[in-house]
Amino acid sequence: MAQSGIGKGVNFGHASTFMSASQPVYLDCNATTPLEPAVAVVMRHFFEEEYGNEGSRTHAFGSRAKAAVQKARKQVGELLDAKPEEVIFTSGATESNNLAILGLGNWGRQHGKTHIITTPGQGRI
Repeated sequence: MAQSGIGKGVNFGHASTFMSASQPVYLDCNATTPLEPAVAVVMRHFFEEEYGNEGSRTHAFGSRAKAAVQKARKQVGELLDAKPEEVIFTSGATESNNLAILGLGNWGRQHGKTHIITTPGQGRI
């Protein structure tokens, strides 16, 4: 069970990811994130037993994968108080940034707001 709070640390079930006051806290969760053990169990099932491309709907592998992604989208939506169709999974930061910026660009053109300000580098602070 994950614990959080100042001085308590966070334990994701793995000794290597335990963080305490005497160890640095990992804050680059956009790059990689400690995985909850319960999530790992579900993901492992789909990595090893019930894998498929959810975009491939012409066979059972794709249909089962699509159902699993829809279930995950619904679960994440419930956590975020969002509709499942508002939850978008991407493969990483570049895809997410491009989706947000390009979507913002389309919205801006429709509303007469065409100035977007970004930084020259991704992931640099």
